Amino acid sequence: MKLRVCTSLVFLCFTFHTSASNWTYRLVKVTQEVDAEATGNFILSYVLNYFYQGDKLSGSLAEQDLTGDGIADHRSSTTNIYDTAGRRFLLLSESSSLPDGAVQSRGETTYVYGSNGRVVETVSTSTAGTETRIQHSTFEYDTRDRLVLTTSDSDANGDGTWDSRTTFLRIYDGGDHLVAQIRESDSFVDGTIDYRLSTTNILDPNGRIEISITTIDYEADGLIDGTERTTYTYGRQDRRASALLESFDADNALQATVTDTLGYDRNGNLSSRIQSIDANMDGFVDQIVSTSYFYERVKAQGKKSDSKNTEPSVENVEEG
Repeated sequence: MKLRVCTSLVFLCFTFHTSASNWTYRLVKVTQEVDAEATGNFILSYVLNYFYQGDKLSGSLAEQDLTGDGIADHRSSTTNIYDTAGRRFLLLSESSSLPDGAVQSRGETTYVYGSNGRVVETVSTSTAGTETRIQHSTFEYDTRDRLVLTTSDSDANGDGTWDSRTTFLRIYDGGDHLVAQIRESDSFVDGTIDYRLSTTNILDPNGRIEISITTIDYEADGLIDGTERTTYTYGRQDRRASALLESFDADNALQATVTDTLGYDRNGNLSSRIQSIDANMDGFVDQIVSTSYFYERVKAQGKKSDSKNTEPSVENVEEG
């Protein structure tokens, strides 16, 4: 079974750490190196830079090596545009090849906000050559202002007809801890669910995720095709210290593991992530992915950025 999360690049949201001296630290750069055969030969595979205007994230620029030869061959960029209330209402994106700079795709996402200040709707379009893809998403919240349901409709060829629908249901306990998530997809919009991904989080006595179990049902026929179990440990100040991802096949035989070790700087910011991958369960590490995070210190604003003004992120759920 293919691992789904072993090489995710950035799993944290844009949260800003403020010290007692009223300084804040914001993420400005992420780099990733890959040792494809775990021989000590790391190759820079990804560099991501974030840019700010005042206290707002204005955009990003990333370069990636897709072939593993140490030379960047892909570039992507984003630009955020804000309304007079300081909320992002438009995201522009562009993807191009390197070194020729030929544009491969362009996209834009618009954001609509509700009375609670949260994003309630997004519309994304992406054009590559003559093909246009459209995605429309809605976000629903409960009376405690928690995101509980995301519904996304996709039009794969821009012909005005929805080709698929995906829903993400989030379930909380009485302490506002996320305890479960269910993703279901209807690939033909015929009312029949044909893919289901279910995640259950087991909490420790402190309300932290101790074990997360994800079952994969590719046909949504009730037969489990694979399972992923992630076990977390924590260090000082409840910071996540490590994670062990175990991937099982339909017969519950262990197929692969990913050991994830996190490091933090003296200000409490995530500074490093080392992922050691044993892809064939022979007891040897087959690949190592090393990710580093860099921050800049800025004077804290009189009012913190309101997290309600950022779009919901279902991708971060599996990371806890």
